[in-house]
Amino acid sequence: MEIMGLTMAIIFQIESPDDEKTSENIKSRRRIIDGKLYRHTYIPIQTLRHNLINQIGMDHEEIGTDKTALQLDPKATIDKYPEIDLFGYVKKAEEQKIRLAIVRLSNAVSLESLEGEDGIKRTYYTYTISADLDKVGTDENDDIEIENTEKKDRVINLLDTIRHLHMDVNEEEKELEPLFVIGGVYDFEDAIFHDILGVENNKVDIDKIRNVLKNVPYENVELDTHCGLAKGFFDNDNEIIEKLGAKSISEYFEIIKDKVINYYKDN
Repeated sequence: MEIMGLTMAIIFQIESPDDEKTSENIKSRRRIIDGKLYRHTYIPIQTLRHNLINQIGMDHEEIGTDKTALQLDPKATIDKYPEIDLFGYVKKAEEQKIRLAIVRLSNAVSLESLEGEDGIKRTYYTYTISADLDKVGTDENDDIEIENTEKKDRVINLLDTIRHLHMDVNEEEKELEPLFVIGGVYDFEDAIFHDILGVENNKVDIDKIRNVLKNVPYENVELDTHCGLAKGFFDNDNEIIEKLGAKSISEYFEIIKDKVINYYKDN
C-alpha cells in the first residue's frame, strides 16, 4: 500500500487538579524558567493509551506494558487482537518478536488554566496522535494481513474513540473530548503538529499553526489539513474559523473518516 499517515493535535479541557489531587493519571512537575517557578501537569502517554484501548472495546489479554508496546501471550496475533495491531507488542517466547506501535501518542501537557463563572478552575491540555495507515493490519512477524475493510473499521473505531475519549481521575470521570483539533490524512508519516498548539489569554495561537503549514517540507499540506472547533470555549472562535477554516468537531471527524474510507477502498 502507498504510504499514508494520519496525524492530529487536540486541545481538551478538564478541571485543574491541585497538588493533593494529582494521581497516576495526572502528574505534576515544576520547572524554573527565567528564575520563576512554574508548575505544569500532564497526562502520561501510558494513561492515554490505556484509556483508548479500553474504550475502543478491544478484547485484549494484556499482561504488561512498556513505553512502546503491549506484552501479550505469544500466541496472540493481530488478526484476532486489534490492540496489538495498533499499539504494538512484545512477544517473549523462544524467539522474541517485537512490533512497534503504528498508533503513537504524546503526553497530554497542560497549557493555560482559567477560572470559570462557577469558580471552578479548568486547564487546557494538548496532545498529538498519529497513525501509519499503510501498516494497519499487516504483520511480517507472523505473515498476516487482514482485509482492507477490517483495516478501515479499526481506524474508524479509533477515531470514534478519540472523539469521545474520557478517563477516571480519583473516581471521577473526566471528558477528554476535543475542543480544538487540527490535522489530516497525508502522503507522509510525520507528527507535524507535535508541540505546536498553544493557548494564551484563552485564545488558540493561530500564528504557530499557520507557520507550520507554510514551512513543512511536504506538498499539499494546507489543502489536506482540516480543523475542528467547539464554539464557545475560546475567545478567538471567529479568527479560528476565518484563518483555519474550522468546522464543527463532528464535521471534522466525518471528513477524516471519509479520507480513511477512500484510502482503504482505493488500495
